[in-house]
Amino acid sequence: MTRKLSIWLPAAALMLPLAGLGIWNVSQPGDHNDLGELVEESGYRELTPPSQLFGPGTFGTVEKLSNGSLQLHLACSMDNEELAALWRQSSTINRQFASKLENTYKASAEALRKAIANTAGTRVKRVSASLQDMHVITMTHEHLLKIRSKYLTGSCEEAIIWNLRAGASVCQTEEVLRADIAYKVDFEDGLSATEKAELTKEIGASVDISHDYAGTDEVRGDDLYFGVKLNVTCFRLDDSSGRVAGRNSG
Repeated sequence: MTRKLSIWLPAAALMLPLAGLGIWNVSQPGDHNDLGELVEESGYRELTPPSQLFGPGTFGTVEKLSNGSLQLHLACSMDNEELAALWRQSSTINRQFASKLENTYKASAEALRKAIANTAGTRVKRVSASLQDMHVITMTHEHLLKIRSKYLTGSCEEAIIWNLRAGASVCQTEEVLRADIAYKVDFEDGLSATEKAELTKEIGASVDISHDYAGTDEVRGDDLYFGVKLNVTCFRLDDSSGRVAGRNSG
């Protein structure tokens, strides 16, 4: 029998299936998103799901989700190494913001644990979350414009035009919040390493982040972007030419 429980969690933990225990759907009501509100207070928008894509300079279509967070979709293929060479990184982040942010993820892990605990026979005692190595990654306006001039041509421009004509918003990422996100799982005594590894994989398959496994009790995603700041001037069509406004005509 499938059981469902609706509670709020950040985008990093949306649905958790456990073998033989049913499927728990964890939803994000649009009127309550502590993570999104916290990120937005610092001038960013929450990125759902946290991802290693959409770094500064990239072009993406922007989808606003019901909880206020953003989901981005790559509009063009770009040279990631070229973009990364133009990034500027800062590890100076307001301590109060960092503390509140980590507490929000910890609260989400506790809510996840309670959802699991309501299922009879669960073998998971605790799920804890932590954020590590948090940075701001940005790109100068000069380099943002140079990237536009280089890539806004040919099939890339056609893809952007196609999206704009379909009514989508297409923007260039200017700055991101990046961190390592780790979920640690504590199990009941008596489980074998194989059983722990299987349960951890099932949890990892449902945690909404690009993740790797660390041993049999941890799911982690490294260098994930969870907050994004888009260039204030998104792409638009030039009514007279039908091309993207501001493109390099040369």
